[in-house]
Amino acid sequence: CPAGFRRVPGDVWGWDQWSGGYNHMTESVEDCGKLCLRTVGCASFEYSAEEKRCFRNAQTIPTRDYDHPGFIFCQRTPCPEFKDAETCPGPHLAYGALSEEVDLRGGSYCLWTNGACQSALACTETDCFMPDGGLPGMKLPQGFVLW
Repeated sequence: CPAGFRRVPGDVWGWDQWSGGYNHMTESVEDCGKLCLRTVGCASFEYSAEEKRCFRNAQTIPTRDYDHPGFIFCQRTPCPEFKDAETCPGPHLAYGALSEEVDLRGGSYCLWTNGACQSALACTETDCFMPDGGLPGMKLPQGFVLW
């Protein structure tokens, strides 16, 4: 997987979630990663080097724990791997706040709170969701996302 992503075993059922198509192609896994990084809400992708197919996903966590044959699953670098506030890509929120108005444009973020980079957050122009499954400590069933 390219920089900014890590390889994990898995699969998200279906094809490219933005084009809806099976024939979404890129020349390389690096190009697929760049496309994901430029796509608002893209949290992972699957790539077939043989077929040159690139399937972008809103989910970071696979819905199945095994690879689709011929594909690799690449998830965005998890937020806790960013160790300080300066490298955590997103807003800084006061710990314990139940809600806070945060001005975000479309894109992918992490939340810095309680002294740690936590909770991936992806935003479109009208909505946000947490592709890693929710807030720290939440255990949602596999395949579920907190909107």
